[in-house]
Amino acid sequence: TIDSQINALGSGSLAERTIAQRLLALSENDIVSNNVRNVLLSTDTEQVPEKIHSLWILAGLGKLDAKTHQAALISKDAKLRRNAIRALGADKAAQDLFFGSGVISDPDLNTRLAAFVKLSDFPTTPEIQTLVKKLASDPVVKNDEWLAEAAKMLGKKHKALNYKEG
Repeated sequence: TIDSQINALGSGSLAERTIAQRLLALSENDIVSNNVRNVLLSTDTEQVPEKIHSLWILAGLGKLDAKTHQAALISKDAKLRRNAIRALGADKAAQDLFFGSGVISDPDLNTRLAAFVKLSDFPTTPEIQTLVKKLASDPVVKNDEWLAEAAKMLGKKHKALNYKEG
């Protein structure tokens, strides 16, 4: 049943959670999308795996609306925020969600790294070039090996290097 599959999203077994996610996503049922949306929007802080799987089910069904996506992007849980970043597209609506959430300066450095990677998917604009130059000079970014490399990659991608190589 749908309820047992939704309950399986919280299983201790990754295999069981993944199978439940696949079965729910294949159902293409409005009841499923409403139920997993409720899980994702739940205030229960212990339901992180369920929320992450629910996010991907909604994304797979094409039913991840802006309000629900925004809630995931500003969640208290870094893992959920990181997955919400990865679930973003590269269109204008996705960029609005991305920049409206503040994930580019996330306190969790792994989540911030995911935001840098997502920023590389966006088309180059003068605003993004300015942001990339600021990111490269941020002391937190400079002091983290992975963020520094990602900032360098962003500078190359968006033609916003603060220096010339070579």
